[in-house]
Amino acid sequence: MSDRVWAQIQMSGFSIRPGEPTTRGAADSTSFERSPTSCATSTRLLLLVFGIETFGAASIGMLIPYLVEYVIPMQNMMVPILLAYTIPQFVLTPIWIRLSYRFGKKQLWLTSMVISAVAFAGFAFITEVGPAIWVLTISVGIAGGCGAVVAPSIKADIIDYDEFLTHERKEGAYLAVWNLVRKCAASVTAFITGWVLQTVGFEPNVEQTEEAKLAIQLLFGALPAICFVIGAIIFTRFSFNEAEHRAVRQELDARRIARTSGY
Repeated sequence: MSDRVWAQIQMSGFSIRPGEPTTRGAADSTSFERSPTSCATSTRLLLLVFGIETFGAASIGMLIPYLVEYVIPMQNMMVPILLAYTIPQFVLTPIWIRLSYRFGKKQLWLTSMVISAVAFAGFAFITEVGPAIWVLTISVGIAGGCGAVVAPSIKADIIDYDEFLTHERKEGAYLAVWNLVRKCAASVTAFITGWVLQTVGFEPNVEQTEEAKLAIQLLFGALPAICFVIGAIIFTRFSFNEAEHRAVRQELDARRIARTSGY
């Protein structure tokens, strides 16, 4: 494989090359300037954090049937629990958009990761039905809804930044990699879950050993909590902010006006 081809697939195995100047020339000079390396770093950080968060959150839909059947005896409450997790995500969507303008997208997403980490960690210590289950479930739903809104919004900002540097718009390429990261993270979660349950001797439709119950609880609670903590720590390195994005948008809008005017 030639060096040129290899360079084109370095970004997560795809031909996304954030911040690389194209044959159309380097990005126009404005009051806002950053290196192509900075754009690539921001993109990689965002994808890495998104993958870690997806890896952790995938345990909800995968393990909650096991949790309510074999660990916490509340099989008849599985649907209400899923609703308690899902409904806040939809209801609070407009609020996250407004709060992102006030507090910043990075800070908002970081806060949601911390809440998710604490809530999931709480699940690792619950063994009986009680109000704590509902509090933790709603908390996870609220925090998850925040991430579901803010993360794609940050991705859109990075796409603008990439266009600022390269004069090319790459929504399709970014979306393809974004979806690939989501699917890969969910697949890894499924693989690890299956491997751990097989290792501890899990058998469906029978009374589980204490070891198997503990494994289910840790997979559902401790593993996502660790993932969210790691994601939050990594995301503190993300530096592209709203002020810089506004400067990028002003330049992109000016370019479009110039093209429309024939200049």
